[in-house]
Amino acid sequence: MEVLIHFVFQLFKIGLLSVFYVFVFVQLQKRFNKNKPKIKIGTLKIVGYYLIAYVLLFVYSFTYWGNHGLGDGPRIPIGHWKVVENVNWQDSGYVDTKNGQLEMEKFLVKEGKLFGKYDNSFATNSHEFFILDLDSEELLEFESEKAYNLYVNSKDFPDSSELLNYHKNYMNRWGGIRFFLLP
Repeated sequence: MEVLIHFVFQLFKIGLLSVFYVFVFVQLQKRFNKNKPKIKIGTLKIVGYYLIAYVLLFVYSFTYWGNHGLGDGPRIPIGHWKVVENVNWQDSGYVDTKNGQLEMEKFLVKEGKLFGKYDNSFATNSHEFFILDLDSEELLEFESEKAYNLYVNSKDFPDSSELLNYHKNYMNRWGGIRFFLLP
């Protein structure tokens, strides 16, 4: 049900964004054609622009870069075709790798690497922190916060206090101007 409600909202938002983008496009067209003979932009042409904008925004909303999940399945693209997913807006997230699924309580993506703290609420793990190279999928694990912080401080990577929960990472990615200008 949540997915259906979010999908309907998405269609409505795409419609509003299409109206906005068509308005901006028509205004720019008028502004840059000041010295030329006046161009009449008919209703049919505007409807065509609207349909093109609507279709493009709809398609974009389901691409790797635009898909932020529907309903209770939010997603954050983190690069190299990897996505951090979540269920029911919990504070933790997971990413699929060639070595299996990594469940994390806190994480941060920087310089093509995923830095994270394992979520041990579902399964016990002998390690507490990890660094995943998103390109090669090489996984480096640390048994304690102290060992992790010693390693990352020597490499100028984010330490354990800089890692964020899923909701904060989601808002950093999809909040702000992206929320208003993208579906």
